[in-house]
Amino acid sequence: MSGWVDGVGRAKRRVALVPATALLSVLLMGGCSASRGPAGWAGAPPPNGHFIWPTSGEISSPFGPRGASNHDGIDIAAPEGTPIRAAASGWVLYAGVLRGYGRVVILGHDYGLTSVYAHSRDVYVRVGTRVQRGSVIASVGRTGRATGPNLHFEIRRANVAADPLHYLPQRLPVLAEARRLPIGG
Repeated sequence: MSGWVDGVGRAKRRVALVPATALLSVLLMGGCSASRGPAGWAGAPPPNGHFIWPTSGEISSPFGPRGASNHDGIDIAAPEGTPIRAAASGWVLYAGVLRGYGRVVILGHDYGLTSVYAHSRDVYVRVGTRVQRGSVIASVGRTGRATGPNLHFEIRRANVAADPLHYLPQRLPVLAEARRLPIGG
């Protein structure tokens, strides 16, 4: 079985469907050693502002227990085709198809961190490419085991899933009452 992934320049190329256990192999073989110098030491916490939100939308499924299993990331609901951006600068460790994840991109970052972007409709990067924070790397889709268009986003440290909300800037809720209040009065 195989899938299609859009490469750089949207040129089509065929990739093999890989078992989800390959995600662990990719992370163990390179995901935790993406640092490029003393600032990227795996024992240091990343500085505030290191990560940005990878796409716009509402969180449709949080990190943590989900039924009898654990949800290793957050799901961000967004219309199909919405751009997915690199949450931090890093190296593309994997760009292909994994069971359950569908089309997925895995980036290696400083501080022993990796980020995972799953269920993508299109993937625009190749393995070995250096990407900058905010660069469009994929688009929201519904590939793999997805119930609707969304981005499944994970952050892992030393291959252990961490709650992405601990790394992302806090979003301020917009209160309906605040929109009705007159300014300055």
